[in-house]
Amino acid sequence: MRLYSKKVFLLIFVVIISIPGCRRDSDVLARYDGGDVRRWEMRTLFRLRFQNEATKNAAFDNQHAALREYSLAKIGALEANRLGLDQSADFMNRIELLDKQSKISAFKAYLQENSGRRDLTFMEVQYLYIASVSAQARADNRNPAERSSVQALRGGSVEEMIRKLNDPAMSESDIEDFIVSRTEKPPLQFVGGYDLPIYISSGSNEQRYLTDALGPAPLKKFILVSKGLEGIWIARKYRVSSIKHSDIESYLRQFFERWAGMARAYADRSPDPNIQEEIEQLIPVTDDQIDQKVQQYVQYYSDMEKNNIFLDRLESLKKRKNFVMNVRYLEAEKIFEGADDDWIYSIGGNKILLGGIKKLMRDSSLTAAEHQRILETVIAYELFSGESEFENIIDFDLYRFIRWDNRSHLLLSMLASANESNDAVSESQMRDWYSKYSRTLYRGKSFDEVRPVVRMQLERVREVSRSRTGAEQHNWQEALLNKYKLKIDEDELDEFEL
Repeated sequence: MRLYSKKVFLLIFVVIISIPGCRRDSDVLARYDGGDVRRWEMRTLFRLRFQNEATKNAAFDNQHAALREYSLAKIGALEANRLGLDQSADFMNRIELLDKQSKISAFKAYLQENSGRRDLTFMEVQYLYIASVSAQARADNRNPAERSSVQALRGGSVEEMIRKLNDPAMSESDIEDFIVSRTEKPPLQFVGGYDLPIYISSGSNEQRYLTDALGPAPLKKFILVSKGLEGIWIARKYRVSSIKHSDIESYLRQFFERWAGMARAYADRSPDPNIQEEIEQLIPVTDDQIDQKVQQYVQYYSDMEKNNIFLDRLESLKKRKNFVMNVRYLEAEKIFEGADDDWIYSIGGNKILLGGIKKLMRDSSLTAAEHQRILETVIAYELFSGESEFENIIDFDLYRFIRWDNRSHLLLSMLASANESNDAVSESQMRDWYSKYSRTLYRGKSFDEVRPVVRMQLERVREVSRSRTGAEQHNWQEALLNKYKLKIDEDELDEFEL
């Protein structure tokens, strides 16, 4: 009996440890001389890259590639430390900006993970759309008489239409029929002019031309909204709803089912034998189509919320802290043209000078987009500084992971550069380059006058050349991994499980 009990216990134990949910954060997925990679690190990597989609993206090949890349950074940091690169002036000069970027990245990730705490706000809009005459003249084949009738509609008839739609005697079905008979925007003629719910929790939505105009307008009152050459909308704010994350699916399902019902009713009334096919191309009408569309928009609105929550906080702080940007430096590239004692932005009247920003940017050879990202990071960091939620992020494992990972990648990059230093531009190479292009590029200027430019151009040429020889970079990485004897335990990696 005891032997039987031991066998049963052993069987249960084996089954338990085989269950994916029992995989432990402390499991070792890769080993190398001087360290290892644990499962919690892999899970954190995928969580940062894919948020709620982490498991869906955890194919075996993706995990293996991520492990190699992450292990390479850890090994590169070890090797760089061995060579003393972590104590170099270059590393120390770059670490201030890197740590600011790490803190901002961790705070963004924290906000995204907790984005479900606030309700999502939607504005439902109903409108009659009329294309602009100039756009139609360019884009369609209407004859002059038809175009002049549209001109008349946009002129004196628009006000009449607004009065008609706002007439208390008009029922909801009357309004829908009126819009259906006149709107020029498919698929809205099939569904009474009701558009998809517009996400307005954030100040940045793609239909601000509508929501900004309708926001202060009374509920269910039609107004005129114009968007230049694109056309005009006679629109009303039909409903504004604050929806909990857990209720978004049911909210959207109700909306699409209402859409489908209106589209079916339109098809039943239409004499066009092909209208059903046309409707099905634009409107979800079957249960399967509705299910698919609901899931699509649940994900779409959730992603929108995650992407905007940080920017919303930032914009709120700009207003509260009286942030003012010097318009001369809206483009970060202009910073290098300004004097060090000129101001770039102010917070609460405290002006920040260009000199300090230049020191953080340091490398004037970065692209305009890279300089812009650095400037945006510095501004965000200064605005969030002092906010308790932001300052407390340093106590989170997520911040420590991002900070350490960013430092490791910086050291790996410096190690790669040191490996290429034997290929540094020599004096003779610069003179040869100058001799070759002295007339076409330098227009007779002396070598000493253009020496810095010559060096930079040669280094850029080499940089481009190196980027084209990916095989050489791969070979260098493989040599480094082999030196530290990296071994990935593939038995610990399962398809779509972390």
